[in-house]
Amino acid sequence: MLILDGIITVLFGVAMIIVPTAGLLAWMWMIGAFKLVSGLLLLILAFRLRKEESGTSNGGLTNLAGAASNLRRNDQ
Repeated sequence: MLILDGIITVLFGVAMIIVPTAGLLAWMWMIGAFKLVSGLLLLILAFRLRKEESGTSNGGLTNLAGAASNLRRNDQ
């Protein structure tokens, strides 16, 4: 399996040297897809935190501070 991975990696490297615009376009698509998914997950998390902390004025900061203090207590 490791040999197959090495062969595929070398072939992709050669393809990116031969056709650099296709490689650049592929990287742009991958970065764009990652940012889209990451942004959607952050929005979902923000709305969940807002729903849990609907009675406080500082939003999710209270939840984050509580989680940090719990981590410190568990380490001691």
